[in-house]
Amino acid sequence: ADEMKDDDAFKDWLSGEHPEIPVPFGESQAAFNERVCSCFAGLIDGIIK
Repeated sequence: ADEMKDDDAFKDWLSGEHPEIPVPFGESQAAFNERVCSCFAGLIDGIIK
């Protein structure tokens, strides 16, 4: 992250103010949240069964 500290797009992504905008060369916070929550829900479903 050090090399991106002056990148405005990275700062916007890090702030969380625009979750639909992807980090440069990565995914948006919205996509990240969806991916992590989906995986977590799958783990919980596996534990419950």
